[in-house]
Formats: sequence, C-alpha cells, structure tokens
Amino acid sequence: IYPVGFRLRGNTSRYSQKKSFKISFNRFTSGGKYYGVEKLNLNGEHNDPSVIRSKVCWDILRKMEIPAPRSNHVRVYINGNYYGLYINVEHIDEEFIKTRFTYNDGNLYKCLYPANLNYLGENPDLYKLESGDRRVYEIKINEELDDYSDIAHFIDVLNNTENANLVCQLDEVFNTYDYLKVIAADVLTGNWDGYIYNQNNFYLYHNTSTDKMEYIPYDLDNTLGVDWIGRDWGTRNMYDWQQHGDHYRPLYERIMNNPELRDQYTFYMNQLINETLDIDSLITAIGERRNMIAPYIPYDPYYPLDYGYTANDFYNSYTSGVGGHVPYGIFPFLQTRVASIQDQLESTAMQPVIKYISHIRNSVSEVSVRAYVDVQYLPATVNIDYTIEGQSLSVATMFDDGQHNDGVAGDHIYGGIIDEIPESAFVNYQVQATDKQNRTSLMPCESVYIPAAGNAN
Repeated sequence: IYPVGFRLRGNTSRYSQKKSFKISFNRFTSGGKYYGVEKLNLNGEHNDPSVIRSKVCWDILRKMEIPAPRSNHVRVYINGNYYGLYINVEHIDEEFIKTRFTYNDGNLYKCLYPANLNYLGENPDLYKLESGDRRVYEIKINEELDDYSDIAHFIDVLNNTENANLVCQLDEVFNTYDYLKVIAADVLTGNWDGYIYNQNNFYLYHNTSTDKMEYIPYDLDNTLGVDWIGRDWGTRNMYDWQQHGDHYRPLYERIMNNPELRDQYTFYMNQLINETLDIDSLITAIGERRNMIAPYIPYDPYYPLDYGYTANDFYNSYTSGVGGHVPYGIFPFLQTRVASIQDQLESTAMQPVIKYISHIRNSVSEVSVRAYVDVQYLPATVNIDYTIEGQSLSVATMFDDGQHNDGVAGDHIYGGIIDEIPESAFVNYQVQATDKQNRTSLMPCESVYIPAAGNAN
C-alpha cells in the first residue's frame, strides 16, 4: 500500500531502544483504509518481557463487551530488516467509534496525565488546559469546532451532584454501568496507569445516540504485575485502588462511596472472576499464545536492548518475576490477584441494573421498548411502566425470550410493546426490573417522553 504515513508513537516509549510506530493509511491518501481501519499502532512493548500483557487485557475487556481495540501479534520489518515482535493495536478514532457506537459525530477526547476529571469551573474553555505540549483533554473528533461544553457539563455533574442524586444524575450524562465493568477489569489486571491511580490513558466519547459519555480504556502494558512505583498490585484493596493523598479521582471515588454503585461494582467483579473468566483456562490460553510467539523472540534485535532481556527471561516472565519493574510473572499475578479479590469481595446484593434503554415506534399506535437488564438473583421481572397523555399508570411486560424484539433468548435484553396509543397522544415510560428477592430498580429516573405520532422521533 503506497503511500502511507509512518512515524514514532508513544510518550515515554519514544526514549526506548525498541521504538513503537504508527502507520496511517489516510495521511497522504484521503479516505485511505486497510481492512476498514485508517491507522495501526505497532507497539514494541519494551517494558514487558512477555510481550503479551496488553493483548491479554484487551481480550479480557472485549470478552466483557467493553468497547476496546482489537489486537494481535505481528512481526515488523522496516526496509527488509526485522525489527522484532510487536503488538498491533487498533487505533481509537472515527472508524473505531462508528463500529462500536453506530454514529461517530460526537466529541472524542483523548485524556492523558493529569486527567483527573476534577471540576475547574463552568467555562468549557477551562478544560482546554495543557500539560507539556498537549491538552490534557485533547479533542479528536470535531476538532474544528473545539467545543468543550459536553465534557464540562459531564465533569460538573460528576463533581457537584449531591450524593442522594448521584445515581440518577450521573446516569443522564455517563454510561455508568459499563464503567463499573472497566473498574473491575482494571483492578483484576492491576492497571495502575489508567484513570483511577495515575489520572492517565483513557478516552471519553460523547455518544450522540444516548447523549452520554462513554469511557474507553487505552494503553494497557503496565499491567499484570508490572510496577514502577513500589506497590503490590497483586494484593491491593479492590475498593481502594486510587492514589492516596491530594489526588482526588471523582469518577472512581464517588462510585466507591455510593452504596448502590459500590454493590453493583462488587457484582461485576464477582461475575468477572467466577463466570466471565475461568482463570485456569485463561492461563492455559496465555500459555498457548506464548508458545506461538516464542520462536520470534531470539531473533528480535531490539528485545534485549532496553533491559537486557533474554529468551529465558521471556519464558520465565510468565511463571515468575524477572526483577526490576517486573516482580510478578503473569500466571502467579493472576492467581494472587484472584485469591486476594475473593477474600476482599463484600457480601452484598445489588439493585438491578437497567441500561441501553431504547424505543422505536412500530406504527401510529404502537411503540417497541428494549432494555438490557442485569440482576444478581434470577429470575428477573421486567416491565414498562407508562402513561398515555399523563393519565393513569399502565404496565406492559417485557420478555427475554427472543420473540419480543429482544434479541436472542437469555441475552439479558428485554423487549416489550406499548400499544393502543391514540394518534394524537404522547407517552411517558420507564423500565422497572425486580429480582427474585424483590429488589427493584426504575430507570431512567426521569421518564422518557415520546411525542404524538405526527411528531414522533
């Protein structure tokens, strides 16, 4: 493919012997793509003797249905010279956003240190603050408009909403429940270089189809036992992951201090280590990939240059620490981390989670409603609570049987119908979910308004 853009990428990795590179297929060819992507990130993983940690983390996030980049191992040659084994990571840009969220017309922000999401004031331009030669919250889509109103509003709600109203108000501007899963993944994999500990390495996307901010993780090589700051990430408290002292992280700390959200985080962590992942199977799969990539390590000319790693260090890094910033091998870290989390998990029960609420008007008199529902204790009873023209409350049952516009049976997506709506009437609705132990949630907190058929959207 010719011509393409080719440059160094990264931050501290620019100073390493084994460089990382970015390939751009649209830098010199407008609209240029390769298999649907405009850019590729070729990461040298010079900090990681196993050359696999970030790949494992991306795969875990994708298994959790979090919008995360695809990744794979590649051999990199430049002008015919072998530069070594790399990880190819999908670039987070308009193409990535469109494949995950259908529309890519919202603002995308790349958030790097010190991106703590603290409130700076009402003026959106205050969030254009810089660190070094870049913005802390750097806009990547709609750059020409340079309008920071949405991130300013999100940060305002996050920081200034009263505790009693946090669940409702935050849900209006942020995909809270998927972020609870991200917290669980970060804490399981020992990610300290993201938002929670290091106020670094994440994206925020304003999803215009929901009008909510979405959290997208980024840069996951300092994980699974890698440590540069003298902490034992294998045994650290899962409810106290943030940096201590004068280092406020409102998005994490307000969630941990809210009983309802904390219980839901506990549920997702328990689900992650006991249902989503089988740690023994995960370790086996990592071992299989290790054996697949191992033949390319001895011939990687840059692999030894930064820390003197050898082929033996590559193998040993899976089963034991190799010293310095790698005190843990991947396998013992996972085993230690899971055992520690199991000891720390609080014995709580969560309120049902209701998310991804949407509706479609099927006809003048009928509206179809869908929602994703998680409950701790099955079965779930899910209903649409609605009024027509503000009259008496009515209830329509929602189903997860594959026969009510709800996707596949058993996928936690429920569907139901509001029917017999007069053409000139407006409708308001909410979704209610109740678990086996009669815990009930009603979302969204403010009912959804559907205008009369002539003005429907």
